[in-house]
Amino acid sequence: MKKLLLIDADIVAYQACVIGQHNGSWSDDEFMVYGFLDKRRAMDFCIDYIERSKKATGAEEVVLCLTGSNNFRYDVDASYKDNRVGTLRPIGLGELKQWMIDEYGAIKEDNLEADDLMGLLATDPTYRPDCKKCIVSEDKDLKTIPNAWLFNPAKDQKARLVSQEEADTFWMCQTLAGDPTDGYAGCPTIGMGTAEAIVKEPYKMVAYQHTFKSGPRKDTSETRYKKQPVGNLWEAIVAHFEHNGLSEKEAILNAQMARILRHGDYNFETKEVKLWTP
Repeated sequence: MKKLLLIDADIVAYQACVIGQHNGSWSDDEFMVYGFLDKRRAMDFCIDYIERSKKATGAEEVVLCLTGSNNFRYDVDASYKDNRVGTLRPIGLGELKQWMIDEYGAIKEDNLEADDLMGLLATDPTYRPDCKKCIVSEDKDLKTIPNAWLFNPAKDQKARLVSQEEADTFWMCQTLAGDPTDGYAGCPTIGMGTAEAIVKEPYKMVAYQHTFKSGPRKDTSETRYKKQPVGNLWEAIVAHFEHNGLSEKEAILNAQMARILRHGDYNFETKEVKLWTP
């Protein structure tokens, strides 16, 4: 069976423009920055990235995936990626992406990110059934795509298969821990380490009264919390959001933001996203 790469072209284009960009300033005392893009150097970087990925995975074909212009996540949460507002993009990014479309036939879907497009195509059994499909991305979010091959050129020597359990586990961990890069907060006070512990062996925090038996606070009591096992993972996740003053609504919102779309989550004809609900 032939191998087909679904490449995160957003990352490739960004890196290429950073490498191909030449900056300067008017003087040591004036800090307005100007620059220009070495187009040939940027395009050569893209070509080399694609060829190295093909060689490492043994793939014959590639499909470059780009982010569309109207990301559906802004409709789910208007503050999505607010932390990136004002960030200076490298020079020539739009022009290089257009070159990818003209030269490689790069594809995009207006209301989807490149991540979602790769996730949908990788898990759709009717899309290129003649090929073994492999996602190529340096973005950790792609670890949430189940039963798909994944290759990270920055870390991996070869592609690996992400299981259903591994994908769902990482997705739920992202729901709890949030993602500062993408601007959704997750559950307050919970980092990735705690999230992994909760998902591995679900528990919630329950209140109890602790009575002091000695010292200056003898015979007084205070409210403390202890772990209590929970049989249902989603129940545990909601309990942690509630323990931190939030509700199931916020838990669902974070799960929807963290979920990279899979087969069945999007209708390419109606352009409608089917948001996840528990």
